[in-house]
Amino acid sequence: MKRTYDNFEFISDTMNYSTIESEVSNYYNLGFPESSNFMPDKIGRYGDCTLLTTNGLINFSMTIGQSKEGKYIISVMPYNIKYLKWLN
Repeated sequence: MKRTYDNFEFISDTMNYSTIESEVSNYYNLGFPESSNFMPDKIGRYGDCTLLTTNGLINFSMTIGQSKEGKYIISVMPYNIKYLKWLN
């Protein structure tokens, strides 16, 4: 059986990668961000994103849109999360 993970959405003043890394790692309780393979530079969909953290690894896709107020709406859809064994 394939495990499913909660999607989540947040609003941000910026689409800076460090903001996204922090939001994702906080939401999924993954500790502090260490490295990622994404650098969002425009509104759109980003597939195959990977974020390495102090407590694990998450693979996800995300969509970045913009609200009428000019803020960014970032939707995160994870498809794999690996927590370090000591957390389980």
